[in-house]
Amino acid sequence: MIRSFPLAFAAALSAAVPALAQTATPEGAVRLTEVFQTYLGKTEGVVTVTPSGEGYVVAIDPSKLLASAGDAAAGATVSAVDFEVAELGGGKWKVTQAGPASFSVNIPGALMLDVKAESYDWSGVYDEALKAFESSEGVIAGLTVTESITQPGQPAMNVSYAIDKLDIASAAAAATGGVDTTANYTVTGLTETFTVPPSDGMPMPMDVTITADSYVADTKIAAMRTGELLDVWAWFVAHPGEEAVKSDFDAMKGALRTALPFFNSVSGSGTVTNLVGVTPMGGFSAEKADIVFDMSGATADGKLHEKIALSGLKLPEEMMPAWVPPLLPKDVTLDFAFDSFDLAAPAQILLDEMKPEGELSDEVNARLLQALLPDGTFNTTVAPSNVTGNIYSLSLEGAMTAGPAAPIPVGSALLKATGLDAVMKALEAAPPEVSQQAIPGIMMARGLAKPEGTDSYSWDIQMGADGKITVNGIDMSAMTGMGAQ
Repeated sequence: MIRSFPLAFAAALSAAVPALAQTATPEGAVRLTEVFQTYLGKTEGVVTVTPSGEGYVVAIDPSKLLASAGDAAAGATVSAVDFEVAELGGGKWKVTQAGPASFSVNIPGALMLDVKAESYDWSGVYDEALKAFESSEGVIAGLTVTESITQPGQPAMNVSYAIDKLDIASAAAAATGGVDTTANYTVTGLTETFTVPPSDGMPMPMDVTITADSYVADTKIAAMRTGELLDVWAWFVAHPGEEAVKSDFDAMKGALRTALPFFNSVSGSGTVTNLVGVTPMGGFSAEKADIVFDMSGATADGKLHEKIALSGLKLPEEMMPAWVPPLLPKDVTLDFAFDSFDLAAPAQILLDEMKPEGELSDEVNARLLQALLPDGTFNTTVAPSNVTGNIYSLSLEGAMTAGPAAPIPVGSALLKATGLDAVMKALEAAPPEVSQQAIPGIMMARGLAKPEGTDSYSWDIQMGADGKITVNGIDMSAMTGMGAQ
Protein backbone atom coordinates (compact mmCIF):
# COMPACT_ATOMS: atom_id res chain seq x y z
CA MET A 1 0.00 0.00 0.00
CA ILE A 2 1.85 3.10 1.14
CA ARG A 3 5.07 1.11 1.15
CA SER A 4 4.59 -0.10 -2.43
CA PHE A 5 7.23 2.30 -3.75
CA PRO A 6 10.30 0.43 -2.37
CA LEU A 7 9.38 -2.65 -4.40
CA ALA A 8 9.16 -0.63 -7.59
CA PHE A 9 12.40 1.12 -6.73
CA ALA A 10 14.15 -2.19 -6.06
CA ALA A 11 13.05 -3.47 -9.43
CA ALA A 12 14.19 -0.37 -11.24
CA LEU A 13 17.66 -0.07 -9.79
CA SER A 14 18.26 -3.79 -10.20
CA ALA A 15 19.08 -3.09 -13.82
CA ALA A 16 22.72 -2.43 -14.63
CA VAL A 17 22.71 1.25 -13.67
CA PRO A 18 25.92 3.04 -14.65
CA ALA A 19 27.34 5.31 -12.00
CA LEU A 20 25.45 8.60 -12.08
CA ALA A 21 26.92 11.91 -11.06
CA GLN A 22 26.85 12.68 -7.35
CA THR A 23 25.00 15.90 -8.22
CA ALA A 24 21.69 15.12 -9.87
CA THR A 25 21.54 15.99 -13.56
CA PRO A 26 18.89 15.93 -16.30
CA GLU A 27 20.87 13.15 -17.99
CA GLY A 28 20.80 11.13 -14.79
CA ALA A 29 17.06 11.65 -14.52
CA VAL A 30 16.58 10.36 -18.08
CA ARG A 31 18.67 7.27 -17.33
CA LEU A 32 16.75 6.56 -14.11
CA THR A 33 13.47 6.98 -15.96
CA GLU A 34 14.55 4.38 -18.52
CA VAL A 35 15.54 1.97 -15.78
CA PHE A 36 12.23 2.37 -13.94
CA GLN A 37 10.35 1.87 -17.19
CA THR A 38 11.93 -1.58 -17.52
CA TYR A 39 9.79 -2.64 -14.56
CA LEU A 40 6.82 -0.26 -14.80
CA GLY A 41 6.32 0.06 -18.54
CA LYS A 42 6.88 2.91 -20.93
CA THR A 43 3.42 4.50 -20.75
CA GLU A 44 3.90 8.26 -20.75
CA GLY A 45 3.56 9.84 -17.31
CA VAL A 46 3.73 6.66 -15.23
CA VAL A 47 7.30 7.43 -14.16
CA THR A 48 8.66 10.93 -13.70
CA VAL A 49 12.17 11.56 -12.38
CA THR A 50 13.25 15.11 -11.52
CA PRO A 51 16.74 16.23 -10.42
CA SER A 52 16.74 17.78 -6.95
CA GLY A 53 20.06 18.86 -5.43
CA GLU A 54 22.21 15.76 -4.94
CA GLY A 55 19.34 13.37 -5.56
CA TYR A 56 16.19 12.79 -7.56
CA VAL A 57 12.48 12.96 -6.86
CA VAL A 58 10.68 9.96 -8.35
CA ALA A 59 6.92 10.11 -8.94
CA ILE A 60 4.99 6.98 -9.95
CA ASP A 61 1.44 7.48 -11.22
CA PRO A 62 -0.33 4.13 -11.85
CA SER A 63 -3.46 5.93 -13.08
CA LYS A 64 -1.69 6.48 -16.41
CA LEU A 65 -1.45 2.72 -16.82
CA LEU A 66 -5.17 2.39 -16.12
CA ALA A 67 -5.95 5.01 -18.73
CA SER A 68 -4.10 2.98 -21.34
CA ALA A 69 -6.10 -0.15 -20.45
CA GLY A 70 -9.25 1.21 -22.07
CA ASP A 71 -12.67 -0.23 -21.16
CA ALA A 72 -11.08 -2.93 -18.96
CA ALA A 73 -10.27 -0.25 -16.36
CA ALA A 74 -13.06 2.22 -17.04
CA GLY A 75 -13.66 4.44 -14.00
CA ALA A 76 -10.74 2.97 -12.03
CA THR A 77 -8.37 5.30 -10.22
CA VAL A 78 -5.12 4.79 -8.29
CA SER A 79 -3.30 7.60 -6.51
CA ALA A 80 0.32 8.45 -7.24
CA VAL A 81 3.29 7.99 -4.88
CA ASP A 82 6.59 9.84 -4.80
CA PHE A 83 9.91 9.45 -3.01
CA GLU A 84 13.50 10.67 -3.11
CA VAL A 85 16.62 8.78 -4.15
CA ALA A 86 20.29 9.68 -3.93
CA GLU A 87 23.37 7.75 -5.03
CA LEU A 88 25.74 6.76 -2.21
CA GLY A 89 28.38 5.14 -4.41
CA GLY A 90 29.45 1.54 -4.65
CA GLY A 91 26.15 0.54 -6.21
CA LYS A 92 24.09 1.73 -3.25
CA TRP A 93 21.22 4.20 -3.15
CA LYS A 94 19.50 6.08 -0.34
CA VAL A 95 15.70 6.07 -0.60
CA THR A 96 13.48 8.24 1.60
CA GLN A 97 9.84 9.18 1.93
CA ALA A 98 8.37 11.39 4.65
CA GLY A 99 5.29 13.39 5.54
CA PRO A 100 1.59 12.59 5.60
CA ALA A 101 0.78 9.87 3.10
CA SER A 102 -2.26 8.59 1.25
CA PHE A 103 -3.00 5.99 -1.35
CA SER A 104 -6.29 4.97 -2.94
CA VAL A 105 -7.65 2.53 -5.50
CA ASN A 106 -11.14 2.66 -6.99
CA ILE A 107 -12.29 -0.04 -9.40
CA PRO A 108 -16.05 0.39 -9.83
CA GLY A 109 -17.99 -2.71 -8.95
CA ALA A 110 -14.90 -4.53 -7.64
CA LEU A 111 -12.67 -2.67 -5.18
CA MET A 112 -12.47 0.54 -3.19
CA LEU A 113 -9.32 0.96 -1.12
CA ASP A 114 -8.26 4.04 0.83
CA VAL A 115 -5.04 4.21 2.87
CA LYS A 116 -3.98 7.24 4.90
CA ALA A 117 -1.23 7.98 7.41
CA GLU A 118 -1.01 11.10 9.53
CA SER A 119 2.76 10.84 9.47
CA TYR A 120 5.13 8.59 7.56
CA ASP A 121 8.91 8.49 7.79
CA TRP A 122 10.74 5.71 5.92
CA SER A 123 14.29 5.34 4.64
CA GLY A 124 16.35 2.53 3.23
CA VAL A 125 19.62 1.71 1.49
CA TYR A 126 19.24 -0.23 -1.74
CA ASP A 127 22.14 -2.43 -2.88
CA GLU A 128 22.35 -3.18 -6.61
CA ALA A 129 24.45 -6.30 -5.93
CA LEU A 130 21.78 -7.77 -3.63
CA LYS A 131 18.93 -6.44 -5.73
CA ALA A 132 17.28 -5.67 -2.40
CA PHE A 133 17.35 -3.13 0.41
CA GLU A 134 20.30 -4.03 2.62
CA SER A 135 18.59 -2.08 5.41
CA SER A 136 15.46 -0.03 5.98
CA GLU A 137 13.46 1.41 8.83
CA GLY A 138 10.33 3.45 9.18
CA VAL A 139 7.61 4.72 11.46
CA ILE A 140 3.98 5.22 10.47
CA ALA A 141 1.52 6.95 12.82
CA GLY A 142 -2.22 7.33 12.52
CA LEU A 143 -2.61 4.69 9.81
CA THR A 144 -6.12 3.93 8.54
CA VAL A 145 -7.17 1.48 5.85
CA THR A 146 -10.70 1.24 4.45
CA GLU A 147 -11.54 -1.48 1.94
CA SER A 148 -14.72 -2.59 0.19
CA ILE A 149 -14.67 -5.67 -2.04
CA THR A 150 -17.59 -6.50 -4.32
CA GLN A 151 -18.10 -9.75 -6.21
CA PRO A 152 -20.85 -10.34 -8.77
CA GLY A 153 -24.06 -11.45 -7.09
CA GLN A 154 -22.58 -11.01 -3.59
CA PRO A 155 -22.98 -8.21 -1.02
CA ALA A 156 -19.98 -5.98 -0.50
CA MET A 157 -17.36 -7.08 2.05
CA ASN A 158 -16.31 -4.05 4.08
CA VAL A 159 -13.14 -4.01 6.17
CA SER A 160 -11.38 -1.18 7.97
CA TYR A 161 -8.19 -1.00 10.02
CA ALA A 162 -6.79 1.67 12.31
CA ILE A 163 -3.27 1.54 13.74
CA ASP A 164 -1.90 4.06 16.20
CA LYS A 165 1.72 3.34 15.30
CA LEU A 166 3.68 0.92 13.13
CA ASP A 167 7.46 0.51 13.45
CA ILE A 168 9.13 -1.44 10.65
CA ALA A 169 12.71 -2.49 9.94
CA SER A 170 14.33 -4.85 7.46
CA ALA A 171 17.75 -6.15 6.46
CA ALA A 172 19.20 -8.25 3.64
CA ALA A 173 22.48 -10.10 3.13
CA ALA A 174 23.97 -12.28 0.42
CA ALA A 175 23.47 -16.02 0.89
CA THR A 176 24.19 -19.18 -1.07
CA GLY A 177 21.75 -19.22 -3.97
CA GLY A 178 20.09 -15.91 -3.19
CA VAL A 179 19.53 -13.25 -0.56
CA ASP A 180 18.48 -13.72 3.08
CA THR A 181 16.03 -11.07 4.22
CA THR A 182 14.59 -10.30 7.64
CA ALA A 183 11.82 -7.95 8.68
CA ASN A 184 10.54 -6.80 12.06
CA TYR A 185 7.17 -5.18 12.76
CA THR A 186 5.74 -3.63 15.90
CA VAL A 187 2.12 -2.51 15.78
CA THR A 188 0.51 -0.64 18.67
CA GLY A 189 -3.16 0.24 19.01
CA LEU A 190 -4.78 -2.00 16.37
CA THR A 191 -8.51 -1.91 15.53
CA GLU A 192 -10.13 -3.96 12.78
CA THR A 193 -13.81 -3.72 11.85
CA PHE A 194 -15.48 -5.89 9.23
CA THR A 195 -18.94 -6.98 8.17
CA VAL A 196 -19.83 -10.63 7.77
CA PRO A 197 -22.34 -10.80 4.89
CA PRO A 198 -25.69 -12.60 5.29
CA SER A 199 -25.84 -16.35 4.72
CA ASP A 200 -28.41 -19.14 4.89
CA GLY A 201 -27.88 -19.48 8.63
CA MET A 202 -27.58 -15.73 9.25
CA PRO A 203 -30.08 -13.62 7.28
CA MET A 204 -28.69 -10.29 8.51
CA PRO A 205 -25.13 -8.95 8.15
CA MET A 206 -23.02 -9.00 11.31
CA ASP A 207 -20.51 -6.32 12.30
CA VAL A 208 -17.37 -7.53 14.07
CA THR A 209 -14.74 -5.38 15.77
CA ILE A 210 -11.35 -6.72 16.85
CA THR A 211 -8.80 -4.74 18.85
CA ALA A 212 -5.32 -5.48 20.18
CA ASP A 213 -2.88 -3.51 22.28
CA SER A 214 0.10 -4.64 20.22
CA TYR A 215 1.37 -7.03 17.59
CA VAL A 216 5.10 -7.82 17.36
CA ALA A 217 6.32 -9.99 14.47
CA ASP A 218 9.55 -11.17 12.84
CA THR A 219 9.85 -12.77 9.42
CA LYS A 220 12.72 -14.29 7.45
CA ILE A 221 13.05 -15.34 3.83
CA ALA A 222 16.04 -17.60 3.15
CA ALA A 223 17.88 -17.46 -0.19
CA MET A 224 15.26 -15.44 -2.06
CA ARG A 225 16.07 -15.26 -5.79
CA THR A 226 15.71 -11.48 -5.92
CA GLY A 227 17.38 -10.93 -9.30
CA GLU A 228 15.62 -13.79 -11.04
CA LEU A 229 12.22 -12.76 -9.66
CA LEU A 230 12.79 -9.22 -10.89
CA ASP A 231 13.63 -10.64 -14.32
CA VAL A 232 10.26 -12.42 -14.31
CA TRP A 233 8.56 -9.15 -13.43
CA ALA A 234 10.38 -7.33 -16.24
CA TRP A 235 9.36 -10.06 -18.70
CA PHE A 236 5.67 -9.61 -17.92
CA VAL A 237 5.99 -5.83 -18.15
CA ALA A 238 7.53 -6.26 -21.61
CA HIS A 239 4.67 -8.60 -22.62
CA PRO A 240 1.47 -6.82 -21.58
CA GLY A 241 -1.70 -8.71 -22.32
CA GLU A 242 -2.64 -12.32 -22.98
CA GLU A 243 -1.66 -12.37 -26.64
CA ALA A 244 1.81 -10.98 -25.95
CA VAL A 245 2.39 -13.65 -23.30
CA LYS A 246 1.23 -16.44 -25.62
CA SER A 247 3.46 -15.20 -28.43
CA ASP A 248 6.61 -15.79 -26.36
CA PHE A 249 5.36 -18.50 -24.00
CA ASP A 250 8.57 -20.52 -23.91
CA ALA A 251 10.57 -17.46 -22.86
CA MET A 252 8.15 -16.89 -19.99
CA LYS A 253 8.56 -20.49 -18.85
CA GLY A 254 12.33 -20.09 -19.10
CA ALA A 255 12.26 -17.01 -16.87
CA LEU A 256 10.12 -18.81 -14.29
CA ARG A 257 12.35 -21.89 -14.43
CA THR A 258 15.45 -19.78 -13.77
CA ALA A 259 13.77 -18.17 -10.75
CA LEU A 260 12.91 -21.50 -9.11
CA PRO A 261 12.65 -22.32 -6.25
CA PHE A 262 11.88 -18.58 -5.72
CA PHE A 263 13.16 -18.90 -2.13
CA ASN A 264 14.39 -21.73 0.08
CA SER A 265 12.05 -21.02 2.96
CA VAL A 266 9.95 -18.34 4.61
CA SER A 267 9.36 -18.32 8.35
CA GLY A 268 8.11 -16.02 11.03
CA SER A 269 6.60 -15.57 14.45
CA GLY A 270 4.38 -13.01 16.08
CA THR A 271 2.64 -12.17 19.33
CA VAL A 272 -0.65 -10.32 19.76
CA THR A 273 -1.41 -8.95 23.24
CA ASN A 274 -4.82 -8.21 24.72
CA LEU A 275 -6.87 -9.40 21.76
CA VAL A 276 -10.56 -8.43 22.08
CA GLY A 277 -13.46 -9.15 19.73
CA VAL A 278 -16.96 -7.67 19.84
CA THR A 279 -19.89 -9.16 17.91
CA PRO A 280 -23.70 -8.98 18.21
CA MET A 281 -23.47 -12.55 19.58
CA GLY A 282 -21.21 -11.45 22.43
CA GLY A 283 -17.55 -10.70 23.02
CA PHE A 284 -14.39 -12.81 23.16
CA SER A 285 -10.84 -12.07 24.22
CA ALA A 286 -7.38 -13.53 24.72
CA GLU A 287 -4.61 -12.15 26.84
CA LYS A 288 -2.06 -13.29 24.26
CA ALA A 289 -1.93 -15.02 20.88
CA ASP A 290 1.34 -16.49 19.60
CA ILE A 291 1.73 -17.47 15.95
CA VAL A 292 4.61 -19.39 14.31
CA PHE A 293 4.95 -20.53 10.70
CA ASP A 294 7.66 -22.03 8.51
CA MET A 295 7.30 -23.21 4.92
CA SER A 296 9.61 -24.19 2.10
CA GLY A 297 9.83 -22.72 -1.35
CA ALA A 298 9.55 -24.91 -4.45
CA THR A 299 12.24 -27.25 -3.09
CA ALA A 300 12.62 -31.03 -2.99
CA ASP A 301 12.47 -31.08 0.83
CA GLY A 302 8.99 -29.63 1.14
CA LYS A 303 7.70 -28.67 4.58
CA LEU A 304 4.96 -26.69 6.28
CA HIS A 305 4.79 -25.91 10.00
CA GLU A 306 2.18 -23.83 11.79
CA LYS A 307 1.55 -23.14 15.45
CA ILE A 308 -0.99 -20.98 17.22
CA ALA A 309 -1.30 -20.57 20.98
CA LEU A 310 -4.07 -18.62 22.73
CA SER A 311 -3.64 -17.75 26.40
CA GLY A 312 -6.25 -16.31 28.75
CA LEU A 313 -9.09 -17.10 26.35
CA LYS A 314 -12.58 -15.85 27.24
CA LEU A 315 -15.69 -16.71 25.22
CA PRO A 316 -19.16 -15.09 25.34
CA GLU A 317 -20.65 -16.97 28.31
CA GLU A 318 -23.68 -14.69 28.59
CA MET A 319 -25.41 -16.47 25.69
CA MET A 320 -24.55 -20.03 26.82
CA PRO A 321 -26.49 -22.49 29.01
CA ALA A 322 -25.27 -22.48 32.61
CA TRP A 323 -23.60 -25.91 32.33
CA VAL A 324 -21.30 -24.87 29.44
CA PRO A 325 -18.93 -22.19 30.94
CA PRO A 326 -17.10 -24.59 33.32
CA LEU A 327 -16.14 -26.65 30.25
CA LEU A 328 -14.79 -23.78 28.16
CA PRO A 329 -11.04 -23.67 27.40
CA LYS A 330 -8.84 -20.87 28.69
CA ASP A 331 -5.59 -21.86 26.94
CA VAL A 332 -5.30 -23.55 23.53
CA THR A 333 -2.18 -24.61 21.60
CA LEU A 334 -2.21 -26.21 18.15
CA ASP A 335 1.14 -27.21 16.64
CA PHE A 336 1.31 -29.30 13.46
CA ALA A 337 3.68 -29.90 10.56
CA PHE A 338 3.77 -31.67 7.18
CA ASP A 339 6.89 -32.89 5.40
CA SER A 340 8.31 -35.54 3.03
CA PHE A 341 6.83 -33.98 -0.07
CA ASP A 342 8.59 -32.54 -3.13
CA LEU A 343 7.64 -29.18 -4.66
CA ALA A 344 10.64 -28.90 -7.01
CA ALA A 345 9.84 -31.82 -9.32
CA PRO A 346 6.15 -30.89 -9.87
CA ALA A 347 7.19 -27.31 -10.65
CA GLN A 348 9.52 -28.53 -13.39
CA ILE A 349 6.86 -30.85 -14.82
CA LEU A 350 4.31 -28.03 -14.79
CA LEU A 351 6.66 -25.74 -16.71
CA ASP A 352 7.47 -28.53 -19.17
CA GLU A 353 3.81 -29.29 -19.88
CA MET A 354 2.24 -25.83 -19.79
CA LYS A 355 0.86 -24.72 -23.14
CA PRO A 356 -0.55 -21.37 -24.25
CA GLU A 357 -3.89 -23.07 -24.83
CA GLY A 358 -5.58 -26.02 -23.16
CA GLU A 359 -5.68 -27.66 -19.76
CA LEU A 360 -3.31 -30.25 -18.37
CA SER A 361 -4.20 -33.84 -19.24
CA ASP A 362 -5.14 -36.48 -16.68
CA GLU A 363 -1.80 -38.17 -17.39
CA VAL A 364 0.10 -35.00 -16.52
CA ASN A 365 -1.96 -34.50 -13.36
CA ALA A 366 -1.09 -38.05 -12.32
CA ARG A 367 2.60 -37.34 -12.91
CA LEU A 368 2.33 -34.17 -10.82
CA LEU A 369 0.90 -36.13 -7.89
CA GLN A 370 3.58 -38.80 -8.21
CA ALA A 371 6.28 -36.14 -8.29
CA LEU A 372 4.75 -34.36 -5.29
CA LEU A 373 4.89 -37.59 -3.24
CA PRO A 374 7.90 -39.51 -4.61
CA ASP A 375 7.59 -42.13 -1.86
CA GLY A 376 3.81 -42.21 -2.18
CA THR A 377 3.42 -40.83 1.34
CA PHE A 378 3.85 -37.70 3.42
CA ASN A 379 4.32 -37.21 7.16
CA THR A 380 2.08 -35.34 9.54
CA THR A 381 3.42 -34.42 12.97
CA VAL A 382 1.49 -32.99 15.89
CA ALA A 383 3.90 -31.42 18.36
CA PRO A 384 2.65 -31.10 21.94
CA SER A 385 -0.75 -29.42 21.59
CA ASN A 386 -3.15 -28.81 24.43
CA VAL A 387 -6.49 -27.49 25.58
CA THR A 388 -6.72 -26.36 29.20
CA GLY A 389 -9.81 -25.25 31.12
CA ASN A 390 -10.47 -24.33 34.71
CA ILE A 391 -11.27 -27.95 35.63
CA TYR A 392 -9.43 -30.06 33.06
CA SER A 393 -6.50 -30.35 30.66
CA LEU A 394 -5.98 -32.29 27.43
CA SER A 395 -2.72 -32.75 25.53
CA LEU A 396 -1.87 -34.54 22.29
CA GLU A 397 1.29 -35.30 20.35
CA GLY A 398 1.98 -37.81 17.61
CA ALA A 399 2.97 -38.56 14.03
CA MET A 400 1.34 -40.24 11.07
CA THR A 401 2.40 -41.34 7.59
CA ALA A 402 -0.29 -41.43 4.90
CA GLY A 403 -0.73 -41.17 1.15
CA PRO A 404 -1.55 -43.21 -1.96
CA ALA A 405 1.14 -45.77 -1.12
CA ALA A 406 -0.22 -46.18 2.42
CA PRO A 407 -3.98 -46.68 2.14
CA ILE A 408 -3.99 -47.39 5.86
CA PRO A 409 -2.30 -44.55 7.79
CA VAL A 410 0.53 -45.62 10.07
CA GLY A 411 1.52 -43.73 13.17
CA SER A 412 1.26 -43.15 16.88
CA ALA A 413 -0.19 -40.64 19.30
CA LEU A 414 -0.03 -39.92 23.00
CA LEU A 415 -3.12 -38.40 24.58
CA LYS A 416 -3.17 -37.18 28.18
CA ALA A 417 -6.01 -35.80 30.28
CA THR A 418 -6.68 -34.55 33.79
CA GLY A 419 -9.90 -33.54 35.51
CA LEU A 420 -12.21 -36.14 33.98
CA ASP A 421 -14.15 -36.51 37.25
CA ALA A 422 -14.81 -32.76 37.33
CA VAL A 423 -15.85 -32.78 33.67
CA MET A 424 -18.39 -35.57 34.23
CA LYS A 425 -19.71 -33.74 37.30
CA ALA A 426 -20.24 -30.59 35.20
CA LEU A 427 -21.95 -32.62 32.47
CA GLU A 428 -24.55 -33.85 34.94
CA ALA A 429 -26.19 -30.43 34.58
CA ALA A 430 -26.37 -30.76 30.79
CA PRO A 431 -29.57 -31.83 28.97
CA PRO A 432 -30.05 -35.62 28.81
CA GLU A 433 -29.30 -35.75 25.09
CA VAL A 434 -25.83 -34.41 25.92
CA SER A 435 -25.03 -35.99 29.28
CA GLN A 436 -26.31 -39.45 28.42
CA GLN A 437 -23.87 -39.67 25.52
CA ALA A 438 -20.88 -37.73 26.82
CA ILE A 439 -20.58 -39.22 30.31
CA PRO A 440 -20.61 -42.91 29.22
CA GLY A 441 -18.11 -42.05 26.49
CA ILE A 442 -15.73 -40.48 29.01
CA MET A 443 -16.13 -43.45 31.35
CA MET A 444 -15.31 -45.88 28.56
CA ALA A 445 -12.22 -43.85 27.57
CA ARG A 446 -11.12 -43.78 31.22
CA GLY A 447 -11.44 -47.53 31.34
CA LEU A 448 -8.85 -47.84 28.54
CA ALA A 449 -6.51 -45.27 30.08
CA LYS A 450 -3.27 -45.71 31.98
CA PRO A 451 -3.52 -43.97 35.36
CA GLU A 452 -0.87 -41.27 35.78
CA GLY A 453 -1.91 -39.93 39.19
CA THR A 454 -5.02 -38.56 40.85
CA ASP A 455 -7.63 -38.07 38.12
CA SER A 456 -4.81 -38.07 35.52
CA TYR A 457 -4.70 -40.47 32.59
CA SER A 458 -2.86 -41.27 29.36
CA TRP A 459 -3.58 -43.21 26.18
CA ASP A 460 -0.75 -44.57 24.00
CA ILE A 461 -2.30 -45.08 20.55
CA GLN A 462 -0.54 -47.12 17.86
CA MET A 463 -1.74 -47.52 14.25
CA GLY A 464 -0.12 -50.32 12.20
CA ALA A 465 0.08 -50.91 8.46
CA ASP A 466 -2.09 -54.00 8.94
CA GLY A 467 -4.94 -51.83 10.19
CA LYS A 468 -4.43 -52.80 13.82
CA ILE A 469 -5.08 -49.99 16.30
CA THR A 470 -4.04 -50.43 19.91
CA VAL A 471 -4.69 -48.20 22.91
CA ASN A 472 -2.32 -48.88 25.77
CA GLY A 473 -1.69 -52.31 24.23
CA ILE A 474 -5.38 -53.21 23.86
CA ASP A 475 -6.28 -54.19 20.30
CA MET A 476 -9.22 -51.92 19.49
CA SER A 477 -9.50 -53.18 15.91
CA ALA A 478 -10.09 -56.73 17.18
CA MET A 479 -12.82 -55.46 19.52
CA THR A 480 -14.61 -53.60 16.73
CA GLY A 481 -13.94 -56.04 13.88
CA MET A 482 -11.91 -53.45 11.95
CA GLY A 483 -8.59 -55.29 11.82
CA ALA A 484 -6.77 -56.48 8.71
CA GLN A 485 -8.97 -58.44 6.39
